[in-house]
Amino acid sequence: MIHLRPHHGVCLLNFRGKGYSDEFSRNMAAMQARLMAEPETEICITRGADDLCAKCPNRRGEGCTSTHPPLFDENVLRLTGFQYGQRLTWRAFTDATCPISLHRLDKACPDCQWLALCKEIAAARMEEEPALPDQRHHTADG
Repeated sequence: MIHLRPHHGVCLLNFRGKGYSDEFSRNMAAMQARLMAEPETEICITRGADDLCAKCPNRRGEGCTSTHPPLFDENVLRLTGFQYGQRLTWRAFTDATCPISLHRLDKACPDCQWLALCKEIAAARMEEEPALPDQRHHTADG
């Protein structure tokens, strides 16, 4: 089982090799490759530091030097209807986070340092993969 913060479901979909450090980027790339190859992998939605945070230079214990990640997590939970501690497959998680990663980044991750890059990646994904499940909204607020 993989432990993931709610907003990392969005980050993993738009990740293209840039990160906080080389070690963090390698960990993120490995996690992304594993989950894409094994979409039935079970994940647990985690509060605080998760398996991606393990290699982040901003990690401090179970927290972060930034105040943004908990806010992004709450936004993604609100948009998906998921809860902390919930277990589901990566496929089910991405069914809900894919529309956010394509169309709702401003609502999920306002003020994120990666927001502009994620928007560029999302635009490219929509051009390359028009059959993405971008119209399925599993959200509490539509």
